[in-house]
Amino acid sequence: MPLKVKVSMNMNSISTVLSNHGLEAGGSVQRYITTNLIRMIDGYVPLRAGVLKGSRNNAPPYDEIVYDTPYAARLYYNPQYNFNYSPQRGAYWDKRAWADNGDTFLSDLKQAIEGDKI
Repeated sequence: MPLKVKVSMNMNSISTVLSNHGLEAGGSVQRYITTNLIRMIDGYVPLRAGVLKGSRNNAPPYDEIVYDTPYAARLYYNPQYNFNYSPQRGAYWDKRAWADNGDTFLSDLKQAIEGDKI
């Protein structure tokens, strides 16, 4: 004799599950990642008077970091500019910061997620 089983499940929507874990657009995980990327990148952004670094805009939903000055693109795409006072600073600042610190960033993110600190 075959056994018949009827199962009924009430499940939350995908958006509710994402929200409960801080994974929605602009959620706690996105803010954590953006904030820590900014912290990592800041030491690589060209700095004279601080205008470029201060022009950084990372408004909600925190999915992009924008440096908003008329000369930001010129400094970003021209590695021939020399920042003698701080050789770490210069063109392609995000890519260089990631090359130097990406592994540490990912390790810290993993620890934050596992430790439920986000």
